Amino acid sequence: MLPIDGMVPVLITPFGGDEAVRVEDTERQVEVAVRSGVSAICLPAYGGESHKLAEAERMDLIRTAVNSARGRIPVIAHCSHASVRLAGELARRSADLGVEAIAVALPRSLSLTEDDHIRYCARAGKATNLPLLVLDYNPGGPTVGLSFVRRLLAECPTFGFLVIEEPLMAAKVGAIRDATGGQVGVLEGWGGTHLMELAAAGICGVMPGLGTADLMERIWRLRRAGSVTEAYSLFTGVLPLLLFCQQNPEIRHYAERRLLLRRGVITSETIREPTVALDRHSQAYGDEVIALFLRTLERAGLPRRPLE
Repeated sequence: MLPIDGMVPVLITPFGGDEAVRVEDTERQVEVAVRSGVSAICLPAYGGESHKLAEAERMDLIRTAVNSARGRIPVIAHCSHASVRLAGELARRSADLGVEAIAVALPRSLSLTEDDHIRYCARAGKATNLPLLVLDYNPGGPTVGLSFVRRLLAECPTFGFLVIEEPLMAAKVGAIRDATGGQVGVLEGWGGTHLMELAAAGICGVMPGLGTADLMERIWRLRRAGSVTEAYSLFTGVLPLLLFCQQNPEIRHYAERRLLLRRGVITSETIREPTVALDRHSQAYGDEVIALFLRTLERAGLPRRPLE
């Protein structure tokens, strides 16, 4: 099974001013992830504007990441699609490219039952022999729980990880860990907003953006080692940025690109339209919380520009 203990950053899809994908910026992101010591990388997920990509672009991004990683870091291919048949096809093609795991998100835009979600994930998971990571974000209610985990694990033995985003999920984390004997690891989404709470509850990792992943990895290690005061001290420098991004997915796209540009990782902060046009007050506050994060990086002894 894929070893995950810490950060699994979601890479952005880097665009130039013409909204064409910039391959070299994907290569630079992979190199930063390798140097940051994170557990794996995932692309092209919703944080990478996967919903705005053509299928050929998705496969090119995965191919670029695998080639750039050169076995130094596991690559997780995000293969979600409203059609499970096409999700399975994306998974098979990604496996052929050399990824180490497959990820799918539950199709919450459709009104489906737990039985429907089980069938979706099991079919997508059985498309390959690779570990399966399932993501669930349900704005209309709770995410999947212990019943789903038990049933999917029985249907699809490659099911190894669940990423959930909801308040007060510590009890669910513990129940899943205990019921599966740790066979299914739980990761937090939401960029790691609840890392300090949930690291103590037994999550195996967090899926942040790449721009914050090195500091979040440091906080994770400190928290797990019992250096709680130091972990909190650093966490206060990243939490305002995480909360700013939490307001809207497009704000997250905006802030992540702006941060990666300032850190010398990408060469353009273009987002594919449609996106949110931030007012000047929001832009100014975004710059404030990014500046706070960069100062905290320096306080932690981490480089502002990790490729230099």
